[in-house]
Amino acid sequence: ENSSADAWTGLVNEVLNSPHYGERWARHWLDVARFGESTGYEVNRDRANAWYYRDYVIDALNNDKSYRDFIVEQIQLHRRSLEANPPS
Repeated sequence: ENSSADAWTGLVNEVLNSPHYGERWARHWLDVARFGESTGYEVNRDRANAWYYRDYVIDALNNDKSYRDFIVEQIQLHRRSLEANPPS
């Protein structure tokens, strides 16, 4: 077992560079955003394009996107969605 600072740095870099890093931490954000790949409840139907958002969050974390850019992009996409499909 190597206990040097280089070994610790190498381990941290290995974890941060793993695609599983984004998958693991995206779970927390997706829980807060109440994300679901299906409608749930009584009639549980898949949401056909839900994976786009899930993958966006994973990629943002894996690519170390700043929190500010992450939030701004989501607000912009939400506004575009509302403009395309105004609430009735």
